[in-house]
Amino acid sequence: MPAFTSLPTALRIAVGIGLLEALAVLGYGVSIAAFERGGSTQGISGSGADLAPAVLVAVYVGFAGLVLLVDLLLLRGRHSALTAFLLVQAFGLVVAQPLLQEASTRAIGVLLVLAALAALGAILTKSARGALR
Repeated sequence: MPAFTSLPTALRIAVGIGLLEALAVLGYGVSIAAFERGGSTQGISGSGADLAPAVLVAVYVGFAGLVLLVDLLLLRGRHSALTAFLLVQAFGLVVAQPLLQEASTRAIGVLLVLAALAALGAILTKSARGALR
């Protein structure tokens, strides 16, 4: 694995944004669990209605883990992670669309769009692609 400081700046920026995105997704998943636990339900009691939040949390935590895996592979210089990274950024743009529609979530949507565009711009530079083998 190459030293982090020996990687091109553009690749370090892309990986850094990817790490922030993974932490945000993980935090959102944990917040769902925390709000559900503090709510009126008693957690997972076996009924279908109570299982929905647990499944949603598992999906978000799993997705955050996959994003972290992609970032790790990019840090190792794996070219195969490029497509997965591009897909993560595309998902970010798709998720931002409904957030931009509501005034209460517009700021989050703008941040998500800016992060995805910055990550795309960084990873598609010649120096970042050249560092991947």
